[in-house]
Amino acid sequence: MGKKMRDDEKMFRIGLWFFGTVLMFSVVIFPVAFRTQGRQINLVQKEIVNLQQQIAVKEAEFASSCGYDAGLLSMSAFANSSVEEMLEHCRKVAQVMPVIGFYLQTAVGGRLFTPGYWEKLCEIDNVVAIKEASGNRAQIEEILRNAPEDFAVLSGNDDDTIWMMEQGGAGIISVASNVAPEKMVRFIRAIQGGYTEKAYKLNEELTPLFINCFVESNPIPAKAALHAMGLIENEFRLPLVPAQQSTYDLMTDTI
Repeated sequence: MGKKMRDDEKMFRIGLWFFGTVLMFSVVIFPVAFRTQGRQINLVQKEIVNLQQQIAVKEAEFASSCGYDAGLLSMSAFANSSVEEMLEHCRKVAQVMPVIGFYLQTAVGGRLFTPGYWEKLCEIDNVVAIKEASGNRAQIEEILRNAPEDFAVLSGNDDDTIWMMEQGGAGIISVASNVAPEKMVRFIRAIQGGYTEKAYKLNEELTPLFINCFVESNPIPAKAALHAMGLIENEFRLPLVPAQQSTYDLMTDTI
């Protein structure tokens, strides 16, 4: 197994680079491919996979040169790829820098993975953790049971943090921590330290933030909160747009 997280605190200051999924190539090329024969479709799919891999490797090289500690690697653009193609993609990127595997809900672009996929992913050198954001507790429990002892399985949903860490999860890659980092650190340390009553009290206090960070597409509400706090400008790049006024007011009240 590759390099591991050095300590629990690093979960909160780790620099994460989200590798682009290059969905635009699927949009541009597939409509043409599907008007041809099956062999051509497979060829185009293969070329897209290869192109995605090349771009992800270059992004990893750039992120590593900028001092990022690990990359969060999404498989959203590999909906039509085999398990081995996805694993090979992970191996190539992991040769450049530590990788965190990412499971996203199918409703927002993720794809279903078998337990065998996760087991093989954990075996790849320099894959250091998994971010599990499916919301499927039976699946999460299975991943936790089968993960190597020194492997970090991280929650990707703030409101699942206590439950997942009680099952053996290592921590959280958090949205709410962008808005309330100090409180989230106290929250995680309370769970890690076995201070159950304190942890549940902080969870109750943080729950409105957990919920309201998703009243619009993430990270729009979080950016609205940060702007209300005077920490960032209210500027966006497409496809993100500024929060609706109702969202801005809600986040202002929440913080």
